[in-house]
Amino acid sequence: VKSPQEHYLNLRENAIFLDLKNEKRKALELKYSFHTAQLQLYSNVYHYRIKDQNERNRFYLDHSDFADFTHQIVHGISSRASGLDLGMDFQLDSTWSLSLACALFRGYYLKADHLDFYSDDLMQTENQNDFHGLTFAPNTIRNAPLTNHPSRALSLGLNMRTNNYLFAAATYNFISKYPIDFAWYHRTEQFLNQLGSLMGTRVDRLPPNHIPENNYLNLLCGKSWRLDDGYLLFFSSISNVLNRIQPISGFEQSRLGKPTDYLQDQVRTTPIFGPKYWYAMGRNYFINLSYRF
Repeated sequence: VKSPQEHYLNLRENAIFLDLKNEKRKALELKYSFHTAQLQLYSNVYHYRIKDQNERNRFYLDHSDFADFTHQIVHGISSRASGLDLGMDFQLDSTWSLSLACALFRGYYLKADHLDFYSDDLMQTENQNDFHGLTFAPNTIRNAPLTNHPSRALSLGLNMRTNNYLFAAATYNFISKYPIDFAWYHRTEQFLNQLGSLMGTRVDRLPPNHIPENNYLNLLCGKSWRLDDGYLLFFSSISNVLNRIQPISGFEQSRLGKPTDYLQDQVRTTPIFGPKYWYAMGRNYFINLSYRF
C-alpha cells in the first residue's frame, strides 16, 4: 500500500483535490542466476498489478468553455504488467567476451475511474461541475498499453580486456513498441461523443501512438598506466555511431479541447499540436584523460 504523495493542486494554496485513495500494489518476482568459469547468467520474471493510482498533469487547455493553464487529475487508475529480463556474459578467452541483455514487457491499463479539471478561469464559470467526474469511453482505457515502456529491448556487446590494462567494447542496442503518454481528456466520453458528431460516425477510441523501432551502436576504448605512485587513465567513446537521430520518448499534447480544432489539426501534414517527441543526439564523442594519486 502506498499513500498519495501529492495532495495539493497548487503548492502555494491550501486546496486539496478530493477522492484520494491509497495506491495498492501486488507483485511477484522470481530470480535465477547461474555461474561458471566461462558463463554468467541472470534471469528475472515478474508480474505486478496496481490499483487506485492517481495521475496529475498541468498544461494549457483551449476549450470552448474556457482557456487556461489547467490541472488535470485522473483518479482510480488500475494496471497490470508482466515481464522477463535476461542477462548473459560469456568469456570467449582471456581477452574477449560476449554480453547479452534482453527484456520482454507486456503491460496494460485495466481502467481509470474519472478525470477532473481545475483552473482559475473554470472556477468562474457556471458549468464548472461539467468538468469534474468526466468518465472514459468504454474500452478506451482498458487494454491500452502502459506508456513510456518498450515492449522489447535487446543489447549485444563485444568486450576486450588485456593484461596490460587496455580495454574496448562495442555495444548494439535495440528497442521497439514504445507507446508514448496519451492525452487522457481525448479518451473521455464527452470528447469522443463530440468528435463523433462532427465526423458523422461513432468514435469508440483513439489508437495510441508509438515510437518507431530504435537501434544504436556505441564504441568505447581506454587504457591505464601506472606512473610512480599514481595512475594515468585515458578513456574515449563514440555514441550513436550510425548517427541515427530518432525519437526516444514523447507524449500526446492535450492542448486542443475543442473537437473542431482537433480535427483540423489532425488533417495537417504535420499537426501543430500532434505528439511531441524528444530525439536522441546524433553521433557524439567523449574523451577523458585523468590522473589518480
